[in-house]
Amino acid sequence: MKSIRRRSIAAALAAASILVAAGCGGSKTADKPVTQTTAALTADQFRQQADAICADIDTKVEALGDPASEADIVPYLEKGLAVQNEQITRLKALTPPSDLKAAYDEALGLLQQQTDAITQAKDRISGGESATTVLADLSPKIEALESQAKQKAAELGLTKCGETDDTATGATTESLTPTAPVETTATAPPVDTTATPPTPGQTVSTATFVADIQTFAQTLTQFGLTLQAAADGPDALKKNSSLLRSQLDDFDSITAKMGGYTVDVPALETKRAAIVAASPDISRLGRELLDAAEAGDASRVASIAQEFTTALQRLQTAAAS
Repeated sequence: MKSIRRRSIAAALAAASILVAAGCGGSKTADKPVTQTTAALTADQFRQQADAICADIDTKVEALGDPASEADIVPYLEKGLAVQNEQITRLKALTPPSDLKAAYDEALGLLQQQTDAITQAKDRISGGESATTVLADLSPKIEALESQAKQKAAELGLTKCGETDDTATGATTESLTPTAPVETTATAPPVDTTATPPTPGQTVSTATFVADIQTFAQTLTQFGLTLQAAADGPDALKKNSSLLRSQLDDFDSITAKMGGYTVDVPALETKRAAIVAASPDISRLGRELLDAAEAGDASRVASIAQEFTTALQRLQTAAAS
């Protein structure tokens, strides 16, 4: 399947998760001095200044651009870490009212844990580990920390810091092209999609949604890994068709579960609804791709592959909503 090249769908999705998880971005701390606030701010002053910092950082992250290849992932994460550290430094310089301090410290702690996890990803990839493996391993943790930090910010009354930016920059699926294939013998751990689903129409907690979105990301990453390993042409896809269809079944199962409830945090509910709406195209096109491969229609495989990567980009945008 020459038109697809050896594009790492799994790595792209995981990288996107990390970049979305970063939430806010920016340039190096030297770009803008930090003003230390020693006196406690009023609640309104605190919220206004914190949201102004997040708005400024959000603007900067849009200027980072996208990694053009897998080799660009580490430099991209390094830029993102500089941005994340600037955000934390500037937010720490604020002194909230005493009744908000404990929650604010908790939110900053979550941001620091997120930064540490991104640093771990960068260091592991720099040390020679596969970007696909590292990002698939760590992105669920980073995504969970992102959700928790934003929830805490929303509880503090922070509008900008507590929202999920619609224009958060992420790595596009088309742009990540690994130089080496994934071994077809590698297997990912099984995904548990058998948990009892919530009652249809039920409103669930953030913890439930975070757990489900981690399973969602894992199922899609596993499908991407298998698809990448079968990127040599229709025959390779046909050989792996049974496994790929099973992985799509898992993907459909967790998507259906997420589609049967709402989340009690508005920002996360927006994300859930957007992800659920964008997911059917992934399953439909994935199955059409396998149908074409089984029929030996190489031209159709190449055509659907292009549609599939576009659908993944739409899903990535939904995840950043």
